[in-house]
Formats: sequence, structure tokens, C-alpha cells
Amino acid sequence: MTYAGSTVMVTLLVEFTKDLKLFSRISPQILSYLWAVLVLLVASHFTVGLSPETAVSAFFNAILVSLATNGCCQALETVKEKCKK
Repeated sequence: MTYAGSTVMVTLLVEFTKDLKLFSRISPQILSYLWAVLVLLVASHFTVGLSPETAVSAFFNAILVSLATNGCCQALETVKEKCKK
């Protein structure tokens, strides 16, 4: 899975789950990191296989995906605000 695909997937997961009662106490930034780790671990498992090296790299790559997701979420909020006016 590419970084762009991971970012889109994590953005959708965050947008659909951030208002759920289970996740409402977690900030969206932390939630995006947790989803990014999960998405990257699952993608690694199904593509190249999950090894200790790919698992560790997923945690570091999740930082990049999470930062990109947070930017996408902020852009969506801006668009929502502009559409309300």
C-alpha cells in the first residue's frame, strides 16, 4: 500500500470513528496515529509479510501517514466551514 493510499484510508477511518463514544476521549491526532499503525501493519502482513523489521518500520512510517492525515482532516474541516457560510 502506498503512502497516499494509507493516508486516504486513515483519513476515512478517523473521520468515521472520531465521534464514536469509544473514541471520543482520544484526540484525533492520536487516533490517526493508531489507525495508521494498524493500517500499515495489516498492509505489510498481506504484501511482504510481517517481520520484526517491517513491524518497526510501520511504527515510524505511521508518523508520516498520521501527519498527512491530520492535514487532510484539517482541510476537510476548513471546507465544511466554508460550505456553511
